[in-house]
Amino acid sequence: MEFAQKLSDESQFHWVFPVEIIQQQRDQPSQIDRYLVCGENYRVLHDAVGKAVTECKMKGVAEAQKPCNSSASAQAVHLLLAIFRELTALYGCRNTSLHPKKEQCDAMNKFIQRSKALDSPALKQFAASLVTNSLPSLTVSPQHFSPSGALIEIVVHAAALLLCGQKRVLEPLRSLAFSPATMQCSFLPTMPEDLMVQAVNWEGMKHIR
Repeated sequence: MEFAQKLSDESQFHWVFPVEIIQQQRDQPSQIDRYLVCGENYRVLHDAVGKAVTECKMKGVAEAQKPCNSSASAQAVHLLLAIFRELTALYGCRNTSLHPKKEQCDAMNKFIQRSKALDSPALKQFAASLVTNSLPSLTVSPQHFSPSGALIEIVVHAAALLLCGQKRVLEPLRSLAFSPATMQCSFLPTMPEDLMVQAVNWEGMKHIR
C-alpha cells in the first residue's frame, strides 16, 4: 500500500491511477495508518473516533471502549493514537477545507475532559495538544507532514506509551523525554561509566592540567 502511494506521487506513473486518487493524494497525503499493527482493539476505536469526529458526536467512542478487553493503559494509548490519526493528521492536508473544524475540536475536547481512559492531567493535556495541533516540535503542517509524517507518528507513539505506561522501567525514560533537566546527575543502564573522579587521582595525572 505504501509503495503504491509513493508511485501515485510520481507523474510518470499517474496513468496507473484514477484521477480522483491522484487528487485525493495531493489533498490528503499520508493516509496509511501504521498504528493498525496495534491490533483489533485499536482498529475498532480508530473507526469510532473517525466517525465521531465527522459527526461531532462522541458517544460512539465511549461505546467502542466498553467491550474492549485491553488494559486501562492500552486503552489510553489507543485513544491517543486514534485522536492523532483521525484528527491531528488532518492538519497535514494541503486542502485547508479538510482541516479540523472548530466544532469538531470542541466536541473532542469535551470528550477528553470527561474520558475515564485518560485518567491524569498529563494525559488530558497531551490529548488536548493533539486536538489543537500544538505539541512542541511535533506540529503537523502540509509542508512537513508528508516527508516527515512517519517520524512524527513514531514520536507520538513513544510519547503515548511513556505517558500511559505503568511499569517502573519506563520511569527514567519518561523523565528523559518530558523533564530532561532532572536527569543531569542520573545514571542509566548501558551508559559508560564516568571515571573522571578516579582519573584525577591516578599516578602521572596529577601534574596534568
